[in-house]
Amino acid sequence: MHQSVVPNTAHDTSNPEGISLDTRFGAFVFTPANIFHFQKGLVGFSQLRQFGLGNFPDPQLADFNLLQSLDDPELTFIVHPLPFEGGPIASADVEECYEACNVSLANGHLLSIVTIQPTGDGIQLSINLRAPILLDVSRMQGRQFVLSNNDYPVRCPLKRKLSD
Repeated sequence: MHQSVVPNTAHDTSNPEGISLDTRFGAFVFTPANIFHFQKGLVGFSQLRQFGLGNFPDPQLADFNLLQSLDDPELTFIVHPLPFEGGPIASADVEECYEACNVSLANGHLLSIVTIQPTGDGIQLSINLRAPILLDVSRMQGRQFVLSNNDYPVRCPLKRKLSD
């Protein structure tokens, strides 16, 4: 299980200072504590720059987060945290990402976008290791970084399978 990247405020719909959105995962309020600016957007979504990070509403999926576009309420990415060491991306490649994005290890959180694929016996989850997302919690900025090492797949299966 991972530690939360930002405070758990996205489900607190009573907060008047936040941005309220009705999403396909329910109602959320995103506050400055969990809103990230992506100067270049995400790959394929360069026009979308503001994203809120929230906890997945299903407690059984607490090891995932939601990256919600604040520019387009219809667009939500399921994301999964990646550890700096001992994870599926080699430390040298993670360091490349942090250095290229000018983010310190203490302020950065690495995430991968999750893809959901139906299978005959449930749902297979995969993560994008080729282009992780790096969040800088000190500047509340994010960037999707395409690694120079071509060995990482865009769809790396997660060991976890979900039932329908």
